[in-house]
Amino acid sequence: MNALEMLREDHDAVIGMLDKLRDGAGGAEGSMTERKRLATALVIAESRHEAAEERVVWPVVRRMVEGGDALADAAIKQESDSKALLRDIDAGDAGSAEFERALAEFDVAAREHIEFEETLVWPSLRETVNGQQLAAMGNELELARWTVPTRPHPRASAKAGVQKTLGAVASAVDRTRDRMTGRHKDAP
Repeated sequence: MNALEMLREDHDAVIGMLDKLRDGAGGAEGSMTERKRLATALVIAESRHEAAEERVVWPVVRRMVEGGDALADAAIKQESDSKALLRDIDAGDAGSAEFERALAEFDVAAREHIEFEETLVWPSLRETVNGQQLAAMGNELELARWTVPTRPHPRASAKAGVQKTLGAVASAVDRTRDRMTGRHKDAP
């Protein structure tokens, strides 16, 4: 599977989770546990997705796409802002005002970010990167998914080199915490 196909699958999964949460999944009393579980799955999926993009996609966009620095900078800014919301969702109790506020803000931000990527970045990437390169990027993304953090780290640098080194450390810590708390069971 090439990189854009993988990213599209991730986007569709995130939108699906957001739709369920927006439609009130887990909203009834007694089912807040299910709402929190779904929100945790969203946080894990989105954290892995963004970290993998930072490691694989944005460096290619910077190198290969005309105006790639500006596109990557804008996307990374959006992602950084979203990580703070994801952190609030992850730390919050389902149904609390802070949790619901962060979730509503993330819903809007995620949809805008996906639209930005799919309408502004991907067409330019398709024009400059051939099918073989997209397939190679897909392989890198698949490998990255297993070595990137599962929690948002809003203060971490989005630079690919930092993601490969400090990101690996953060990933190990996140995955250990996930196993100790059972959070890994919510991973998509």
